[in-house]
Amino acid sequence: MFQEDFQELTTTDCSADCGRDLAKVFSDGLLLKDLMKTSGASESVYAEPIRLFSKLEKGFTAAAGLSGEARLSPMLGPARELNNWLNTHPV
Repeated sequence: MFQEDFQELTTTDCSADCGRDLAKVFSDGLLLKDLMKTSGASESVYAEPIRLFSKLEKGFTAAAGLSGEARLSPMLGPARELNNWLNTHPV
């Protein structure tokens, strides 16, 4: 879901400063993070995406007080990095 919602966010115009779309990508990321942490795999297996989730969370928090294009910037970088990691490491 994360990758699908991220793709939609980056390829379509989102409404009202993308707040709902950003929240959905963030929520998907949290769900994925929880699934990784409870998967039973060694912590080192998911160390990189969990680091990226932390960056995504900081970006989401920073985006809350912004509007327009500025609202996208703090989240897009970490979300793109996470998307790239998922593309090369299918979960």
